[in-house]
Amino acid sequence: MLDSPRGPVDGGTHSTLMGRGYKHDNICNLKVRYGALEVTPEIVNNTMIKVTSPKVSVPDAVVLSPSGNGQNYGADLTLHYRDIENTFTYYQNMFVHDLHPQAGPTSGKTRVEVSGIGFKQFKYENGTIRDDIPLYAKL
Repeated sequence: MLDSPRGPVDGGTHSTLMGRGYKHDNICNLKVRYGALEVTPEIVNNTMIKVTSPKVSVPDAVVLSPSGNGQNYGADLTLHYRDIENTFTYYQNMFVHDLHPQAGPTSGKTRVEVSGIGFKQFKYENGTIRDDIPLYAKL
């Protein structure tokens, strides 16, 4: 199970992948694939590893798959079934064009309208726009 299921195409999203056997004696070269891209995780304990998403060119959903030897990965069932618990969705970076109002009181709580590109890029399987995914701003 993946705790951070989304991140930008630039990569760098830190996630924790829950499982079991990560510290088993037979683990010799633990790797995790984001679709076809391979990364080396940090082993936290027998049931938890930390990974960082690699950079990609195109936004898409990929399944994370661990390998204990860096060669044999779990069966990729994504052709006919997407493993939602282990799916990571890359999104295009959002671009802010304008803020209104551009200033407010120092006490805060001013409602700000943000206009730009890429705010509604998440969709349901049937293609309709998802409005249930919150957007967060870093100031």
